[in-house]
Amino acid sequence: MLTSFNRHLSLQTSIRLFPVIFLIHDAEELVLIHDWMIGHRMELLDKFGILASFTWSTPAFAAVVAALFLLVWRISSAAARSGGTGRARNLYVAVLTVLFVNVFTHVGQTVLLRQYTPGVVTAVAVAFPYCLYMYVRLYRAGRNARI
Repeated sequence: MLTSFNRHLSLQTSIRLFPVIFLIHDAEELVLIHDWMIGHRMELLDKFGILASFTWSTPAFAAVVAALFLLVWRISSAAARSGGTGRARNLYVAVLTVLFVNVFTHVGQTVLLRQYTPGVVTAVAVAFPYCLYMYVRLYRAGRNARI
């Protein structure tokens, strides 16, 4: 299956997909986070104490998502232009790893609370496969470049 993706998507195109993956994942959170936090406020306070007293408003969360999107877009564009090599690649891998770790944050929250949490569906169904694919793709590209 990876071979089929690799034939149809260049490494540069695969790298440039990161902002799309980011937006798909964060759209789920953006739409649901405020109402979900309001609806689960007491339960969150009981389990997490003062940390749960903060509630995201939709505009505040949207502003953070927009800023992060611009950062992800810039880093992905630089990495794609460099052909997935050098410092741009390293920075890309760093933000890819942040997304990868975020998947486990969402899964952990869902397990800990024993219920759906905003972002878990797209984290598992979209972000996780993309991250794994890109790790393999970048590893193979680096390995092949040294042959």
